[in-house]
Amino acid sequence: MQANTKNNVTQQSTGNPRTITPKKIELLEAARHALASRGHSNFSMRSVAREAGIHLKTLQHYFPNKQSLLTEVLEYTLRSYYFNQFNLMFDKRSDLGAEEKFRLLIDYVLDDLGDPFTASFFPEIWALASRDPDASLAMDRFYTLYRNNIEELIFELNPKLDGICLIQRAAIIAMAGEGMLLLVGHNKPKHRELKNIKNEFVNRMLDIVRAPLDANCASN
Repeated sequence: MQANTKNNVTQQSTGNPRTITPKKIELLEAARHALASRGHSNFSMRSVAREAGIHLKTLQHYFPNKQSLLTEVLEYTLRSYYFNQFNLMFDKRSDLGAEEKFRLLIDYVLDDLGDPFTASFFPEIWALASRDPDASLAMDRFYTLYRNNIEELIFELNPKLDGICLIQRAAIIAMAGEGMLLLVGHNKPKHRELKNIKNEFVNRMLDIVRAPLDANCASN
C-alpha cells in the first residue's frame, strides 16, 4: 500500500502521542522498502541506512537498535496506512451502522492484500519474526494494536461479548484476514471456484462476531 508521505506527518502526529518529524518518516519509509525489496535475510540497520542514503550513526540517532526500528516501522505502518484510512472511511460515512463499518473495514483489508507492496512486506515481516526475537516482539505489538481496533467494532455488533471471548474472536478475525493473503494476494493464481470468496469471508467473519457467548470461553 502506498501513501502520500507529506500527509502522513499530520496524520501520524494526531494518531500517535509522539511527534514524528518528516525526517523520521523518511527513514521509516526507507526501512519499509528495504524489507519489502531486499527481503528479511538482508534486513539490518546497515541495509536501511544504505536505502536512506545516510550513515549508520545517523540512523542510530533516531533508532538506537533494530528492535526500536522495527517496532516503529510496524506502528507507523499500522497507524498511517490502516488506522488513519479506517478513520477517513468512517468519517466520510458518519451514517454507517456497526455492521457496515465492519464490512467496510474487512473489505479494505482484503482489497489491500492485492497491493504489490503489502503482498511482499508482510510475508517478509513474518519470515523475519520467525527467526529474530526483536522482529517477533515488534510484530506481536503490531497485531495486538490491530486486534484491539477490531475488538471495538466487534463489541458494537455484539455487546454481550466481553473479556476473553471478545479478545479471542478479534484475534481469530485478524489472523484469518492475514491468511487470506495466500488466496487473494497480489499475483496469486485466480481460481474460478473462489471468485466470490471475499464476500463469503466477510459473511463468515460476521457469523463469528454474532455467535452467542460460549460457556467454555467465558469460563477461561
